[in-house]
Amino acid sequence: MPPTPPKDIEKSIDSLQRIHALVSALALGEAVRRLVLNPGAADAAFNTEALPQFLALVCTIVPFYHGMHRHLEDTYLFATDARHPKGVLLIDFVVFLAEASTFFALAALFKSPNFFWLLAGLLTFDALWGGVTALINPATKFRWCLLNFGAAVAMFVVLSLNVFRPGMDVWLLTLVAGVRTILDYSTHWRFYFPFGDEQPPSAQTVGEENKAAVGPTANGRNHKPEESPTTSSETQRV
Repeated sequence: MPPTPPKDIEKSIDSLQRIHALVSALALGEAVRRLVLNPGAADAAFNTEALPQFLALVCTIVPFYHGMHRHLEDTYLFATDARHPKGVLLIDFVVFLAEASTFFALAALFKSPNFFWLLAGLLTFDALWGGVTALINPATKFRWCLLNFGAAVAMFVVLSLNVFRPGMDVWLLTLVAGVRTILDYSTHWRFYFPFGDEQPPSAQTVGEENKAAVGPTANGRNHKPEESPTTSSETQRV
């Protein structure tokens, strides 16, 4: 059973999560606005040209937001070892806030060719943070570093090659972002959804516990309660 964290730590984590959630919500709201509104247009119109960027942004912001909150909880609230290097919590928050702000910038760059360059840079930055943090804090998943770095390299390769048809490279980059998210959730499912880790006791375990509760007799057999004479005689009369 992990120790209960101090109230001030709980309040600090809650405040950091709220701030991060606010910035992430602003980024997602800006992305939706850019998708249904063309810049300079008064009427709403679905912007099909921004659809790949929108999908890539959503596929990335959801696991980043989810992982940030689970990381703070798993590291500072539910950790069995509450000792952490000084200033680690502040560093984590600055990194997460910078990443959430980058998502807002990405939402404003839907029609810019720099969108996927910035997204690949964000994945590289998060991979560096994940690698360094995993060395300091064992609770951090080191596979995050490898996964994000691999996705960033794939994006850099696609962006550097000019062998694709116009518009095909954008969808290929979106596919890279989607595959990264699928691999992220599939490899870290227990981390993202820590429900049902404690398996219910099996029938054999329950039987052994019942035997232990009854206790063995002198000859090694389980003790069976004897019927009282009154109960036996009443049964014969019936």
